[in-house]
Amino acid sequence: MKKRVLALVLVCVLALALLTACGGKKPSDSAAPADVQPVTPADAQPGSPEITIVTPEPAQEGSAVVTPVPVVTPDPVVTPVPAPAPSPTPTPAGSDLPIITKSPTDETVTEGGSAMFVARYENAIWAVWHFVSPDKQTDMTYEAAQTRWPNMEIVNGMYSTMTLRNIPLDLNGWTVYCRYTNNFGSTDTKSALITVKAAPTPAPTTAPTPAPTTAPTPAPEPTPVVNVWTDTTDLDTAIAGSGVSFTPPISEALPDLLTLKGYRYMSGIIQADYYDRNGQTVLTIRKSNTTSGSSLTGDYSSYSYSWDLTLKGLTVHCLGDGSTANNVTFGSGSNNYCILYNIGQEGYGLTADQINSLINSIQ
Repeated sequence: MKKRVLALVLVCVLALALLTACGGKKPSDSAAPADVQPVTPADAQPGSPEITIVTPEPAQEGSAVVTPVPVVTPDPVVTPVPAPAPSPTPTPAGSDLPIITKSPTDETVTEGGSAMFVARYENAIWAVWHFVSPDKQTDMTYEAAQTRWPNMEIVNGMYSTMTLRNIPLDLNGWTVYCRYTNNFGSTDTKSALITVKAAPTPAPTTAPTPAPTTAPTPAPEPTPVVNVWTDTTDLDTAIAGSGVSFTPPISEALPDLLTLKGYRYMSGIIQADYYDRNGQTVLTIRKSNTTSGSSLTGDYSSYSYSWDLTLKGLTVHCLGDGSTANNVTFGSGSNNYCILYNIGQEGYGLTADQINSLINSIQ
């Protein structure tokens, strides 16, 4: 009896295993019946039931096939790279206009006195001083100012240091500035105010009681300084007007690219001016039989060095940077000479050889 029960249990276990292997399909799910083979256990007793093993047929063509669903791998997230900011277009360098390194300062003088105005620059070719009226309605060059105030002497109106002498009272409130120019344009310095005070009135004095037979002699009135420069392009006219004989240097003795501009003269002084290719007066030669020193040069610039040379048997006094001279003075007999070259601009003076060539050529 026990053996039969075990055989039945074995049959059930095998049947369950077959159903599980076939995926739980019913017999109707297959197009063809499975092979049925009876199995008799070796130890089965006569009269024991047969154990039937059902072998499933392989799946027929057309049976449903479970297709695995492919796993979709998501595309990688692309992190946007920010575009580089455009580099700013460099601003082209501006034109090389003259650069002002020093502007003139205000000056207060007494009527008839003198004043000096100093400016400094970089990268300029020539300079011109201007005068501006108190109401700012009139702006004139030093040449026009010389015409307006003929008794005032304007020295070096085309250089960095300008000197005014015998300043009139009606120049009070005017301003001056220097305009520097090169091939790119012009740059102006700041303006300097001119304050002119009236000359003090002398206090009245008690006249001494004259002696019975002697009348007092009045003191002579001071003679005002008058600017009597006259311009001409004719050498004979300048010689006759100044009363000074003069032979200008030959062109070979001049620094390169200089051209005679003309002559100026007053009683006792004759002057020759030479300009460069830009029209700037850079060389002035003066000869006088009445005046010498700074009164002849009119140059009151400050220089680093002062030295003497001996040329053509003459003692030649030089002012400049120590190697080139901007201010040269010497005497010969009863005559005095001065040579001014780029005055006030140290480093741009004449060499000893250039000075010697000019002295040998001037008479």
